[in-house]
Amino acid sequence: MRGRSATAASVVYRRLVAASALVRLGWLFGALYFLQGLVEPGDGLVAQPTRAMLEESGRGAGAIGDAMLIASLPWAIKPLFGLISDAFPLAGSRRRSYLALSGAVAAAALALLAFAPVEVGGWLFVGCLTAATAAIAFADVAVDAHMVEVAQPLGLTGPIQAIQWGAIYVAAALAGWAGGAICEAKAYHLSFGAAALGAAATLALALAGVREAPVTTRAGPAGVRAALAELAAALREPRLRSTAIFLVLWSFSPGYGAVLDFHTTRTLGLGEGAYGDATAIHALACAGGCALYWAISRRTPMIALLHAAIGLGAASALVYAAIEGPRSLLWTSALGGATYMVGSLALLDLAARACPPRLAGTLFALLMALQNLSLSVATWLGGHAYEVMVGPLGGRWAYAALALAGAVASAGCWLLLPAVRRSA
Repeated sequence: MRGRSATAASVVYRRLVAASALVRLGWLFGALYFLQGLVEPGDGLVAQPTRAMLEESGRGAGAIGDAMLIASLPWAIKPLFGLISDAFPLAGSRRRSYLALSGAVAAAALALLAFAPVEVGGWLFVGCLTAATAAIAFADVAVDAHMVEVAQPLGLTGPIQAIQWGAIYVAAALAGWAGGAICEAKAYHLSFGAAALGAAATLALALAGVREAPVTTRAGPAGVRAALAELAAALREPRLRSTAIFLVLWSFSPGYGAVLDFHTTRTLGLGEGAYGDATAIHALACAGGCALYWAISRRTPMIALLHAAIGLGAASALVYAAIEGPRSLLWTSALGGATYMVGSLALLDLAARACPPRLAGTLFALLMALQNLSLSVATWLGGHAYEVMVGPLGGRWAYAALALAGAVASAGCWLLLPAVRRSA
């Protein structure tokens, strides 16, 4: 009896420790992701005002896609940021110091756009957006690496990521509502000033809230050689390769982002305010999807979650083709957000489980960079394809073709499931 009592007490103790860790880490990572959701130029508070400014300066869907592609390129070099963080500790830290520095750089770039006379669409305008994106991408690498390091040993990667992404989409809802209002008032520079304050808050939170163990990784060339050797060994693992291909194919959605914005506000003529409201509803629906994934992630087999992710990814790509007016814009945004988020979190959970903690900065960043690059290239191709098809097909059918292409790409992931199952 004593043995059973001791075992039961041990189980209760472990559960209490895990619950305490979930609360403590959830608040930290949730706050960091909330700030990222406000500040990130591609999807945050400045995203819709930036596109509106470019549209008012006479740029078409293709030119806007070009500018947004350039500004989003730092997300594609996240593995380099991860390698720097893994191999070159800064002030005795691999995560905290880089997170603080990233917040400072983003705050400076966004403040320049807010308060300096910068030509819209010019090289300095795009350069500041790119610098802010690079800083946020580096901060994202540091946060994700720290998450893998502390959450993977506790088996909490799924719940923590659900909290992170729930927070980022609450921020996106706020950013969407505020961005639409700012565009209606044409007070574009207000969004850049508010985003600069959010970046400064990231700096403060990094210094006050992030704690990590003393660095044991060798710095300098020796550290790089050691990290590259471990990276080469990790990249030979079948699980990591199949996960990477899965992420790239699932994320190829040419009807997302700037293309959807242009189609809704310009072709359908629904207005910036309506699109901002829809963005907010989409973000709230994504937050709801995060809550659902948080509830099911620890009790559902990974393979079942991936089956659901594929079907939901295809559905989230198709649903936006049903937009006709203000009402359909709102319900498609809600449905598309919820389905997309549950599927996306399953893929992020798979990626976090596939990464060895010793190279969390580099490998998780590599997987996320491939996913972001796939989406960015798809959006760029979608913008140019839309311009070509909108004449002969009309706006609705041109967009429907892009939505179908995204759904087919997501459905193609079913062909990869046997490889993922074997490697897992």
